[in-house]
Amino acid sequence: MIQVVQDKIKLQNAVIDASNKAVTKNLQRFVKEDVKQMKDTRGYFNKISSDLDSALYKNSCVSKSRPNEVEEVTNLLTATQSCFRYTTLDYVYQISMIQSKKRTEILEALLGYVDAHR
Repeated sequence: MIQVVQDKIKLQNAVIDASNKAVTKNLQRFVKEDVKQMKDTRGYFNKISSDLDSALYKNSCVSKSRPNEVEEVTNLLTATQSCFRYTTLDYVYQISMIQSKKRTEILEALLGYVDAHR
C-alpha cells in the first residue's frame, strides 16, 4: 500500500515537472527574444524622439537673419524627422508583432502543458 502511494506521488511529481518545463520553455524564449527586441526598439525610439525635440527647439530658436544657420538647422530637422518616422514605423511594427505572437505563444505553452499531462 505504501509503495503504491509513493509511486503515485512520483508520477504526479514527474507530471508537474514536465508541465512546468513545457510551459516555461516557450514563454521564456518569447520573453528573451521577442520582448527584448521590442524593448531595444523602444529605447531607440525614445532617443530619436528626444533628438527630434532638440532639433525642433533649435529650429525655433535660430535667427532668421543668418541664412547659413537656418539652412543647417533646417537640414538637421529634416534628417531627424525622417529618422523619427522610420523608427516610429519600426516600433509600431514590433508592438504589433508582439501582440500577434503573444496569442500563439500562450496557446503553444498551454498545448505543451496538456501534452505533458497526457
